[in-house]
Amino acid sequence: MTPCENDQRKQREPASEQQLRALLRLKARATARIWIVTILITEFLAAIFSVVAQTVSEGETNLPVMIFTCATSLLVVRWLQQDAYRAWISARTNGYLKRDASGDYSVVDVRPDCPRRWLVLLHAQLNVQLPPRVGERSR
Repeated sequence: MTPCENDQRKQREPASEQQLRALLRLKARATARIWIVTILITEFLAAIFSVVAQTVSEGETNLPVMIFTCATSLLVVRWLQQDAYRAWISARTNGYLKRDASGDYSVVDVRPDCPRRWLVLLHAQLNVQLPPRVGERSR
């Protein structure tokens, strides 16, 4: 493949305002999914931590529980993103993703029998590459 052909593959068609909004909604929904899962896991773990902390030390304030909750939230978000990335790499190397006509993974079709399919889709939605707007040049 010549460098010119490679550059042509990397360039994308300009996107309309409607396409940009659709891509941003997709990314927002994926981010919301991550935060919903994070909140559920964090609340469950914080409740357990709170019960354990109260049985060990009855005079404790809520500060340790708040610190635990914040730290857990950050760790769960990072864990979900990394797990989604690893699922994406695994699906790509094992042939569970279908490429678009250009040979790129910009439009993704994930086979239904893909293990951890929801994580693969989550990664694809979180990493939407926005094409340039109509009238803008590709960089």
